[in-house]
Amino acid sequence: MSFKAMTWAVKIKTGSPTKKLILLLLADRANDDGMCFPSIETIAKDCELGATAVKTNIKTLAKAGFLRIEKRRDGGAWLRNLYHLDLNCSDICHDEGVGHEASMVDDRGHLATPPETPSVPGVGREVSTNQSLEPVKEPVNICGEFLKRFNDITGRKFRVLDEKTKRQLRARIKEGFAPAEIYTAIERCFADDYHKQNPKYLTPEFITRSDKLQKYLNAPDQKKQNRRVEAPDV
Repeated sequence: MSFKAMTWAVKIKTGSPTKKLILLLLADRANDDGMCFPSIETIAKDCELGATAVKTNIKTLAKAGFLRIEKRRDGGAWLRNLYHLDLNCSDICHDEGVGHEASMVDDRGHLATPPETPSVPGVGREVSTNQSLEPVKEPVNICGEFLKRFNDITGRKFRVLDEKTKRQLRARIKEGFAPAEIYTAIERCFADDYHKQNPKYLTPEFITRSDKLQKYLNAPDQKKQNRRVEAPDV
């Protein structure tokens, strides 16, 4: 979490408690440059909103100038959007006349009726942003669970994680990667032909690097591909 990004988001007035909550959650995962890339599903779960509502509100925040959405691809695979929070902007949502009514979106992504006092967050809809001000709590003993799963998948016998790997793992969790996604990346990296021939390069430190984790998380599932090419029984 970046204190700079959170301080900026807390002071911003978006005109909508839903947009404010989403902006706070993005800031909670951003670095000091205002960049983050949590999945829509992660934001929706944390906000207790539908994915459509989250997408619509993020687009509205972008239109208002609070952030910029960067779509990314790695070859033919789409990666998560990269969000650039404009930490230098102020309340331009109201200053430039972006209507409050257009910013109110319900769980299904439909325009909702604005409350009578739109300038006061929380009036007309009980949405609390207090929890979003707290640091994201990592799962209990995530390092120990990660090491166990890594050894189970790869057949290796690593005893401990060094401090660099622990920092990388916690950073990936804070960026929005779920433990299940990290374990999927390990499985796909382990099934990769190169790593079958060079198993020594697949280490906990290697797979917790941001670029490697994204690469193998978005890699084709070798098990499914192998099933497709198997000849049917005669």
